[in-house]
Amino acid sequence: MAQFMQQVAMGWIALELTNSPSFVGIVAFSGGLAFILVAVPAGSFLDQLDRRLIYRSAQGLSALVALLLAIDVLTGFVQPWHLPIAAFITGSLSAILFPTQQSITPTLVDRSEIGNAVGLMSAGMSLSRVVGPTMAGSIIGFVSTGGSFLVQSMMVGIAFVMATQIRLPVREVRTDGPRGFQRVVSGFSIVLGRPELRALFALGFITPILILPFVQFLN
Repeated sequence: MAQFMQQVAMGWIALELTNSPSFVGIVAFSGGLAFILVAVPAGSFLDQLDRRLIYRSAQGLSALVALLLAIDVLTGFVQPWHLPIAAFITGSLSAILFPTQQSITPTLVDRSEIGNAVGLMSAGMSLSRVVGPTMAGSIIGFVSTGGSFLVQSMMVGIAFVMATQIRLPVREVRTDGPRGFQRVVSGFSIVLGRPELRALFALGFITPILILPFVQFLN
């Protein structure tokens, strides 16, 4: 939910600082570009690293970035060039968090409940897409843009605390097969060799690059 609050608040402060719809699109594009650049290698390296450490570290860094952004706005120090950088960092961390969350889910529930768990996560994400922007808009209207960033940073901080409380079973890190970027190359080879995967991969690019910036502009 905090992510969608930030998208609205960041677009709003970008418009306040520059009065440029184009700059609002640039800020949104920065986050989408980061997600694309980081998501593929992040998913590949998850099998070779400790997912617990990755998840907690990424969540902690997200909380830190959110807090710094809130302070930046509340103190009036914020400058337009801060926003694309913050969006890029946030998008990069989201690209790490999302596949990590998806890979952790099967270790938290019984095999027979995985379908229900995935469905619940999807429902929660859909609800966040509705509630998050609504909350951000209400706080901006009744308090300020800085207040929205502050609430968002508090929510990310709570998420970080909750992440530290998750107890995951010790998982043996895989050492077989390709390593590093060889896994990325191998994955691309598989995608290019199957038409249905190529279509899904193309859709994954279209959404963050062409659709999300437009949606943020409408917000």
